[in-house]
Amino acid sequence: MKNLVSIIVIILMILVCPCKSVAQDIPIIVPKQKLDSLQQLIKNHPEDNEQKVLWLNEYTEGCFYNYDLIEGFNTALKARELSKAIDFKGGIILYHLNIAKFLRGNPRRNYHIEEAERLSRQKGQSKYYSEIIIPDSFRGYVPVKKERYKEALKYYTANKNRVIQSEIVVMLSAVEYFGEQNYVKSYEYAKEAANLFESFQQDYWALLYRTFALNSQTRLENNEEDIERTINDIIKGIRNVKDLNHRARIYGQLGSYFHYQGNQPAMAVEYHLQSASIREKLKDSLRLANNYESLSLIYGDLKMHEKAYEMGLKNIALRKALKDSASLVMGYRRAFTSAMILGNHEQAEAYLSLLKQDTTLFSEANWNSYKYNFEVTKLIKQNKLKEAIPLIKLAHKNAVKGNNPWQIPQASLKLANVYHQIGDYPEALKYALRARDENEVFDERKDFVLRLHKKLSEIYAALGQNDKAYEHLKSYQKLFDEVKITEESSNAIRVEMRSALRKSSEKINQLDKERAEQEQANKMQRLWIFSITGGLVSTILILLILYRNNKSKQKANALLRKQKDEIQKTLDKLKATQDQLIQSEKMASLGELTAGIAHEIQNPLNFVNNFSEVSNELIEEMTEEIDKKDYEEAKAIAQDLKGNLEKINHHGIRAADIVKGMLMHSRGNSGEKEPTDINTLADEYLRLSYHGYKAKDKSFNAQFNLHADESLPKVNVIPQDIGRVLLNLINNAFYVVNEKAKSETSNYKPLVEISTKNLGDGVEIRVKDNGNGIPEGVKDKIFQPFFTTKPTGKGTGLGLSLSYDIIKAHSGELKVESVNGEGTQFIILLKADNLV
Repeated sequence: MKNLVSIIVIILMILVCPCKSVAQDIPIIVPKQKLDSLQQLIKNHPEDNEQKVLWLNEYTEGCFYNYDLIEGFNTALKARELSKAIDFKGGIILYHLNIAKFLRGNPRRNYHIEEAERLSRQKGQSKYYSEIIIPDSFRGYVPVKKERYKEALKYYTANKNRVIQSEIVVMLSAVEYFGEQNYVKSYEYAKEAANLFESFQQDYWALLYRTFALNSQTRLENNEEDIERTINDIIKGIRNVKDLNHRARIYGQLGSYFHYQGNQPAMAVEYHLQSASIREKLKDSLRLANNYESLSLIYGDLKMHEKAYEMGLKNIALRKALKDSASLVMGYRRAFTSAMILGNHEQAEAYLSLLKQDTTLFSEANWNSYKYNFEVTKLIKQNKLKEAIPLIKLAHKNAVKGNNPWQIPQASLKLANVYHQIGDYPEALKYALRARDENEVFDERKDFVLRLHKKLSEIYAALGQNDKAYEHLKSYQKLFDEVKITEESSNAIRVEMRSALRKSSEKINQLDKERAEQEQANKMQRLWIFSITGGLVSTILILLILYRNNKSKQKANALLRKQKDEIQKTLDKLKATQDQLIQSEKMASLGELTAGIAHEIQNPLNFVNNFSEVSNELIEEMTEEIDKKDYEEAKAIAQDLKGNLEKINHHGIRAADIVKGMLMHSRGNSGEKEPTDINTLADEYLRLSYHGYKAKDKSFNAQFNLHADESLPKVNVIPQDIGRVLLNLINNAFYVVNEKAKSETSNYKPLVEISTKNLGDGVEIRVKDNGNGIPEGVKDKIFQPFFTTKPTGKGTGLGLSLSYDIIKAHSGELKVESVNGEGTQFIILLKADNLV
């Protein structure tokens, strides 16, 4: 023990010592000494337990940060398998968080975070979940990282691990795309990711990565037929996506694709409306707001400013409810622009005022730019062109100061328009050319370039430079044919009409359904009236008969009262006897538990003792460092002490929980039901029963598993009573597999399994063994009091009888299924009225 404590102290000192990383192709984030120390801890740890899983996950994280990907993934998989073997959900949470750290900036990252968050909502698991904080040195792009990805991909392809392959491929696609803008490779890897997800029936992820492949495919200017084929494959595949959230996201991705391509805005409207329709039903406010925001922008591009304003208002309403201040500012800006274009000056002024409230998200310079543009719009409407010029120049100056790529060329083109209208053509040309240069810098949208070509053509014509005027007129015509704003606006209107018709059709179907239900209700009502009338006639006849019989029954009642008193006395005696038997059975089950509890409580006590010893030595070391005035080292040791105390506290709480459970089992319950986690209850009694049996019989050995349904709701039961039922069934299961193991000469492996299942209208618990089973002639008797198949002295014959009564008292059902020679299953069914 002394040697072990010394080793631990040395390792802890190594971990806190500052280390210098050697120069490598990728910067070292986690010092090699720390990873070596973790490896040593894992290697020397004797038990496969939760602590080992925690160290494995910490080592995985360090490997990922240092881009040792193969070692990282292998350790992550090892930690996950060990977590499953010991049923440690905290380890699965940490696995998902580590993969999410590797997948920074990738849609799959959110999937792993959501899985970790879902598991953390289970009882006692929240402490393993934490927000992901990525070191700055892990964020940057280093070309060598790409080679590490490829090495790992080659390794896991050879090992046929498609799940890890898919995680690496999606990152390769992102690295290639964002790191090098290599759209050929990005397309290849995105397509490979889609094929991998498809191979293990992940339809949603397969489709999502097909949409990413489509983006790269379009940038490569591939054959239009290939692009059309990819789009059709995605649209067909959406029908196979059952999850409505996922289906809405794919529609939204398609809408965004068509929006940013710029040449089919009506298609963008079509798919964003479909996405929004699903999210309205799901009441997914955040993502629905994103749909409205996109639709507002698209309608604005189509010059459908009333629709743009309508969608902008819907977006603002949802952002307010969500308290999403950052997105709300963008919503105000869009609503201001639409209101200004529509001439709704009062509303525009109100949104301009709201924009000024948050200068962190919308700078003062940007706000001034919008304010001056607003004043300019009003002056131009009043035909006060010369008064507008200085304000446009101020708007341009503030747009430059606020680095607003949209407003800068817009202001220059506006100046060109005003000078053109007042007949100052040289000044008009000067600002039109400036708008062209500014637009080249900021890569403005096609509708702006369209207006710019038209204006330059008009100015050159006014200056008599007909060749240049004709050149810009041709450019205008060519671009107009590509953009087809008028045609696309008509298409968008048709899309709107289809969407409205679809909603109307759904409403009509709903009304038809309600009308049919009402007609059925009316029919039932008429039947009830006829039944009640018939019943009244029957009742009158019965009352007449009863009246005649009443006198004779009065005589019989006196005799019955006497018999009742005698029966009540007998029942009181039986109840007293029953209470004694129940107490005997309870104490017998408590004896079964004692050895298991002793084993379970020993683990946390060992941890408490070990960490206490280490802490004593650390205090001595800290005192020596303080005497030496080496306060930094003393602080480091103090941190270790703090960590030890936290672990002592954790294991102390675990020991207290075990004692609490034992007391709850042994004391009489109040008879009051309370919301209970059946999965936790089953896990606890399965382990206690096994260790109790092991303590009684050292030669005993059996496998045991819990297959818990994670969607299981809490159940309103008396936990002590249900615990006794589970303990009884599990003890019986271990007994029968042990008996079979003693007589079996072949390669028989004793196995006891518990499974839980959410039936929707109730909860099912199964306790299964692979023992010898129950003969058909015996099966009907096993729930009878004092009936037992065990040898004399081995059983009371009350366990299953009391279990049956307890489940029945909970309005449930206890059944048995058995195949002679193969095994037995006891099935507990708790009905919906027990669910929380």
